[in-house]
Amino acid sequence: MSELGELIHKLRTQEQPARSITDLAQLLGISASYLSQIEKGHKCPAPEIAEKLSKIYGQTEIQRRKIFESLLQRIIVFRYPQAQGLFARGEYPNPHFLKRVKKDLDTYVVPFEEIAENLGVSVDAFEDILEAEHPITREQIFLLARTLGQNPTEYLLLAGFMPYETMEVLIGAPNLLKTLAAAAQIVQQNKES
Repeated sequence: MSELGELIHKLRTQEQPARSITDLAQLLGISASYLSQIEKGHKCPAPEIAEKLSKIYGQTEIQRRKIFESLLQRIIVFRYPQAQGLFARGEYPNPHFLKRVKKDLDTYVVPFEEIAENLGVSVDAFEDILEAEHPITREQIFLLARTLGQNPTEYLLLAGFMPYETMEVLIGAPNLLKTLAAAAQIVQQNKES
């Protein structure tokens, strides 16, 4: 069973309500045998299946995005195993990301209150984010980058997130190796700075 198949099987059997292969396949608009092949790691679903699964099992927008992102990453790795390194998660939040944010905070004169307000958190919560005591969401990383005049894609990559746009490009990239090499280079440059 592939990581992708394992995740779909886990969603199907452990999330409430638990569903049979037949029931879930019907909700997804695919055959039960096709879903079974996906779970066993023999077939790779289209990204639309990931979107449908996220809508079925995600109760909130944040849960739906997490499920979709996780499934989409696994679809990309299933199709292009060399992309595995792009999705590796180490510490969370990534210490290189926090170091970069602190450096950017020293460079740009933006009041903490304004940054916290833009992120939708209190000043104390923002300070906790900087000390790795509070998680930061993809959306907050994007807003933080914009507030500090930085490239959101760089921030997302450095924090360990794969931007949705990049995932979509990877799914259909005609020259995938160039795309992977460019993304890996951005990550390496940010780690060195």
